[in-house]
Amino acid sequence: MKLEHLIWAACLSALSASAAAAPWRPVDPLDHRDRERMVEKLLKQVVYVSAKPIPTKGDAFKDEVQDGFGVAIAPRRIVCLNFIVDKVASVSVRGPIGKPIAAKVLLHDVERRVAVLEPEADVKTIGIEVASVSRAKDRSVDQPVFALSATIEPYLLDGVLTDLGHDSEVEGLLLSDLRLAKGMPVFDDRARFVGYSRTVEWDSNRLLIISTEVIESARTATKAAAPVAPAPKKPPKEAPSGWIRRK
Repeated sequence: MKLEHLIWAACLSALSASAAAAPWRPVDPLDHRDRERMVEKLLKQVVYVSAKPIPTKGDAFKDEVQDGFGVAIAPRRIVCLNFIVDKVASVSVRGPIGKPIAAKVLLHDVERRVAVLEPEADVKTIGIEVASVSRAKDRSVDQPVFALSATIEPYLLDGVLTDLGHDSEVEGLLLSDLRLAKGMPVFDDRARFVGYSRTVEWDSNRLLIISTEVIESARTATKAAAPVAPAPKKPPKEAPSGWIRRK
């Protein structure tokens, strides 16, 4: 059985349970109590990811870390922006409680900017909940979206979706008016995971969001992060690996 299918099987039961959970009362961006409620909720959903780069001889920055954010889509599966874990020697993940735990890279899709991590223990041990997932049918232009400023001393950022990815210029990605970085996850007003920030320092468009559909289509399975390479003009036609369950 292929690695993609094994990981999909592990995710299936957890995602079914999250889909069946009671609906969460939508957040009003103008209500400060709702904003506090959303921050409290998102702190249990957003994972801090830290990685140590592979050391090179004479590297003056060898002690620096690459860091960013991710989301748990199953008890032992976290998705994040691939550049956070590119060419790294080790990875750890941290939640609102407990100590950071080690994780390994299961998948690194350069073209889609998606990585899938396997933490060494269930994410609940660090106070993280498996996220509910937003689907294309749940989205509309001008729909409110939310993100945290950080996972330490956070405040709530709010904006709206401005493009649903139907325009060929944005390649099926989402657009919002939120300026985010380091793969910060984005959620709708029901605290459902919409996607995460695609931005890295050399991007001219800093408003793009990698949607859950793009994350689901990631398919390049590797044991370690792959080197950055130019995306092919026409990607091969392959069956999606199904990191997130289709409805």
